[in-house]
Amino acid sequence: MIKDKYPNLTIEEQYIKALETRPGYTVERISSIIQGAKRACSESGIKFNFQIVVIQMTAMEYTQRTGLSPYPIMNDINKAILSAVPEKL
Repeated sequence: MIKDKYPNLTIEEQYIKALETRPGYTVERISSIIQGAKRACSESGIKFNFQIVVIQMTAMEYTQRTGLSPYPIMNDINKAILSAVPEKL
């Protein structure tokens, strides 16, 4: 929907627009998610895409809601998101 509505935005700008649809998300939080996803991609040598943005968002929300680190369950989080979110968004 974002691509159709805002076809002239860059991919990163489209991801930002998508995150803006989440209730309670501030510009700072969205920026933190995008930067975290980019950093994770850089560190692991994988391509920056929306799957990684969603993984980063999920990890941050998990920590916020539980007060726990998501790392013990990251494999499960990754598998769930990679199976639900298309690679090319």
